[in-house]
Amino acid sequence: MNRSIEAEPRESSRIAGGGTNRVLSLVGTHWLPLLLAVVVAFFIGQNRDRISIHLFWIQLQAPLWCVLAITGLVGALIATLVAAQRAWRRRTARSAPRS
Repeated sequence: MNRSIEAEPRESSRIAGGGTNRVLSLVGTHWLPLLLAVVVAFFIGQNRDRISIHLFWIQLQAPLWCVLAITGLVGALIATLVAAQRAWRRRTARSAPRS
């Protein structure tokens, strides 16, 4: 007899929203982002000093953690845009008719 194998929910996840089993499962699969969030929280707490930023003729003062967070977000945005452009080029290269 050939039956399709389907994953059935665990008995403990059927009980009122899953309880601690669901929490442990999330921690098990997402341990790196959780660890990074804790490290970032400590980083912010320890780097609250204000720094001066000089860019051409502009001078700003901001907390160090804020400057580094903005720099990281700009870097992530650039990486995302580059990855999207590469994916778009691959997609259009595959769909182009071959001679």
